[in-house]
Formats: sequence, structure tokens, C-alpha cells
Amino acid sequence: RRRWQQIVASKDYSMEDCIKKLSSIRAQEDALCHGAYRPLFVKHQQMGYTRSHGGEQIHCLFNSDEHEAAIPIPELYGTYQDLLNNEVLKLHGQVGIYGNWGRVLKKIG
Repeated sequence: RRRWQQIVASKDYSMEDCIKKLSSIRAQEDALCHGAYRPLFVKHQQMGYTRSHGGEQIHCLFNSDEHEAAIPIPELYGTYQDLLNNEVLKLHGQVGIYGNWGRVLKKIG
């Protein structure tokens, strides 16, 4: 699993590319632009929140530790598209978050 420094160093994403990606995700998702905010969890080096709008929810999860973190989130069951990492995840109440990175999850099934 790649950390932020490795992503930048590997030139998969420059800082500019990362900002463009996050801006693009926000522009495409009404829940991120207009949604109500609800915290999911706050820990020493991890945090997550949900933005909800029009029946849609987007879960934003962040990990500032250099190591990947497995976070129990009981409400995350089903299939989710990770809009930040271009991955599809089948979740059963727990999600792994890459070190020094995050996830932006949208339920697809």
C-alpha cells in the first residue's frame, strides 16, 4: 500500500494532480458541495465524516499515520467506490485507510 510520499515520489500524482483530483470529486458530487456534515469518528491520527444530500452519502476518511489503519465503522456495509483511489471495496463494517492518505467512499451496491 502506498503512502502519500511514495505516490508523489513515484510521480503517480503531483501535488497539483492531487488537488485537481479532489476538486474534481467535489465538483461531481452534490453531497460534497451541499451536503449536511456528520462526523463518523475522530482518533489521534485518523478521522472521518459523512456528507449527505438528496439521499446520497459520501464518506471521507483520512489517516495521518504513516502506517495503514483498519478502522471499524459499523454502518459501512456493502460495495463502495473509492473516488480518490479508483478502487471498488466490499466492506463489512471496517475499512483500511492507506498511511498518510485517505478514502472518499460512495456506496454503489
